[in-house]
Order: sequence, then C-alpha cells, then structure tokens
Amino acid sequence: MVIGIVGLGRMEANIARRLARGGHRVVAFNRTPEKAHALAQEEKNVQAAGTLEKMTALLSAAHPGDAGAGSRSGLGSRRPQRRRPLRQDGP
Repeated sequence: MVIGIVGLGRMEANIARRLARGGHRVVAFNRTPEKAHALAQEEKNVQAAGTLEKMTALLSAAHPGDAGAGSRSGLGSRRPQRRRPLRQDGP
C-alpha cells in the first residue's frame, strides 16, 4: 500500500515510521522539506516530496490506472452506500 502523509510533526512522523517498517511505502511532505528528507534517509520505505504537486505525482504514479482524486474511478471516489428507508405502511 502507498500512503501519503502531509505534515511531519512528532505524531505524523511516528505514524510514517511505523507504516514504513510495516512494509508500506510512504510519500511524505512537510512545509520544511528538510524534515521529509531526513525521514526518507532514516526509513527506506519513505520517499520525500518537496512540494504537494510532487507528492500528488508520486502517489498517482503508484496507481497508474486511477484517474485521480475526486473522480468516479480515482482516489477518494468511494461513497457510502445509501440505504432505502423502510416502508412505513406495512410489509
């Protein structure tokens, strides 16, 4: 699984480390790129992205068949199933 993490505060950096050590590939972005690059040096499954655009490109490259965020077939396209209401006038 490829996961993107934006912001590498103490909690987020530890989440990235645990995911990377668990065998997941992590694409990391931080407002100060040095933090992302330091984490990438520390963990082999972490890749630093210097910009959000670069992060999007790296995540999109991991899923070449997806059309991108917000599309019907891309990332973030799953919507919860709506249930039909029960009939009130009997069975």
